[in-house]
Amino acid sequence: MKFKSEFIVLTILAVCFGLVLFLFIDELWPMPEVNLYPDHRQIYNRACFYFNSNGYDLNGYDHEVYLEVREDELDFLESCYPGKLINQLINSNISPFRYNILFKKQGEQTVFFISFNKNLDIISSQISLPYDHPGARISVDKAFRLISFFLADTPSLNQKGYSIRELPHRTDYQFFFGRDSFSVFLINQEETYGLAGNKISLIQRNINIPSSWKKLRRADLSFQDSLRIFGMILMLAGGIYAFILLLTSLHQRRLPVNRVLSVVLIISLCWLLTNLFQQSLLFRSWNPLVPKWLSYVQTIVYLFISDFPVLLLLLALVGAAEYLITNRDKTESFWKLTRGKIFYPQVGLSSARGFLVGLICGGMISGAILMINLLSPVHISVQPRGFYLYILNSNIPALTSLLYFILIAVIEEFGYRAFGITWLTKLTKHTWIALFITSIIYGLTHASLTFLPPQKPVWGRAVMMILVGLVWGIIYIKYDLLTVIISHLTADLFIFNWPGLRSGSHTTLILSVVVISIPLLPFWGWELNKFFKNIKVKT
Repeated sequence: MKFKSEFIVLTILAVCFGLVLFLFIDELWPMPEVNLYPDHRQIYNRACFYFNSNGYDLNGYDHEVYLEVREDELDFLESCYPGKLINQLINSNISPFRYNILFKKQGEQTVFFISFNKNLDIISSQISLPYDHPGARISVDKAFRLISFFLADTPSLNQKGYSIRELPHRTDYQFFFGRDSFSVFLINQEETYGLAGNKISLIQRNINIPSSWKKLRRADLSFQDSLRIFGMILMLAGGIYAFILLLTSLHQRRLPVNRVLSVVLIISLCWLLTNLFQQSLLFRSWNPLVPKWLSYVQTIVYLFISDFPVLLLLLALVGAAEYLITNRDKTESFWKLTRGKIFYPQVGLSSARGFLVGLICGGMISGAILMINLLSPVHISVQPRGFYLYILNSNIPALTSLLYFILIAVIEEFGYRAFGITWLTKLTKHTWIALFITSIIYGLTHASLTFLPPQKPVWGRAVMMILVGLVWGIIYIKYDLLTVIISHLTADLFIFNWPGLRSGSHTTLILSVVVISIPLLPFWGWELNKFFKNIKVKT
């Protein structure tokens, strides 16, 4: 009876907070009027047409398409212009949202790159030719006439100068242009055009951001980075103690080695698959003079070396948590799930509770930002940024979001809740002190993550995440570890699949809904299991 009443209360709260989230999500994570899941074939055809029409042959070249967001330019435009004009600028040849495509060929030094806006108009392009590549030698006047066609796209530019480079088999030119005026429709920008012989080899368009604005932005970022670094120092102190406890438990032979290693192996597998799906990242790191497979293996190994300390930290956190936790009910459902008992009753309960709490946390983010807005005007930046691009540029965005945020949820909840709250409760003798300390550290370590709102006030993001950390801490104290892991996973999946939910593509929408629903799989499996058991008993 107690369970049913609690479940009803959680469901009502989840519905209410979920509605709040749906009402405000377009304001919390505003997306541009850009297709974030572009047609790669269309971009490829447009790029091939451009390069072929300029006399370059792309036969035998491999390619990868990826989305780029220039955050500094986007922040500058947002600080200067209203939202409607931002959307006009997204359609221009200085858009901070870019579809990039890169061409490389095994054994060839020549690399082709081109960047488009949402309408597939060229923003920039570059052909990296070898030093000894043959080409023509033409006069400055003829070179200027060749690039004048591209100047028509950008009116009111003044020529700033040019450079000449004499190579053994060709003459290269670069012409520099800029706009000194600055108004609503004429942005101070710089453009560079290059010729390799008599062929266009470079188009580069950039917004010229004033140094005064850069200084203010650095001050804001420095404050947020300082908060994060302070939080990381506190987290590191906890991590060191976790290693000490891990070694102690090993010495006392109290460490459940199989359990701890199973978690590390599962998370390592999630890490590996997530990185294997980053084909555009792997392709960008490929040196065409090296076999592609070898380059990919090297990149994965380098990434593993850089992330290996995180896996070691997870090992220490899981081992230390197991050493400290005396109430085995806190972790029992989690260990059942790792052993494949997906439809076990405790796992099903944690699944349902976690999903509902995830919706509550989403609504809480909306409430927290409204509260912060009462204290100081809030500015929320246009997305996608940060980890959003990590997901969007993967081969299978929805699946990548699931794998990546399983990894994040397990590491963070073992660290901040299972280990942090348990250790600090034993240390301070007060659960509420442990709850507040871990929540503050959690908020500080997320202070500079640009995919989270708000951007301003500079302390707003940290305060919002402290409140979210408090909710997850309370849920861990009241229920168990698996509930809070699934809650964390649900919130992340919803946020990072939001572009898919609003994409307009039926396939992308269905995949996003399926992935967001996966945290509920143990619950529905448990319910179906009960249903079939009841039928069997009646029969």
